[in-house]
Amino acid sequence: MDHLRLSEGLERYERYRRDRGVQEQTLRDQRYLYLRFQQWYGDVQMRHLRQERVAQWFYARSRPLSPATHNAYRARLASFFAHAIRRGWIRVDPMVDVHRMRVPQRLRQRPAPDLLADVIDQADDDRDRAILATLVTTALRQNSVRLLRIGDVDLAQGWLRVNVTKTLQHDELDSALRR
Repeated sequence: MDHLRLSEGLERYERYRRDRGVQEQTLRDQRYLYLRFQQWYGDVQMRHLRQERVAQWFYARSRPLSPATHNAYRARLASFFAHAIRRGWIRVDPMVDVHRMRVPQRLRQRPAPDLLADVIDQADDDRDRAILATLVTTALRQNSVRLLRIGDVDLAQGWLRVNVTKTLQHDELDSALRR
């Protein structure tokens, strides 16, 4: 077993990932986490990493991590430790006591339908009313609605053709634009 230090293991892991084509920005983002962990734990020999102490880094903080951040950090460190096990730098996974956290679903604000109908009714002209109705009933992004053309809407058939600008995908939606 190689008796390398945590800093050396992290450097080798980063080099390994770079050789596998991981983007530099991703490596920089992950390096930040690895350096924070190393500074907290100390630059010990990899074989001296202990499960209890690794769990302590996650759970015994003055400011606890949010569940989503906890899971992201856990995934990155678990990947590093799995690599270390495959290379023989450590024998036991120090992450066994660090479990995924349930990420609560946050409900977005949802205005009442009558309030949305009132917003549409406040439009000064038919064009503005159509734009507001499209935004309210389809939940499209502003730019996707801005790019709509007359040929993209068929009220008789009840469809709307949209180029989704965020993902650059083409989609056809059934729409409730009639009122």
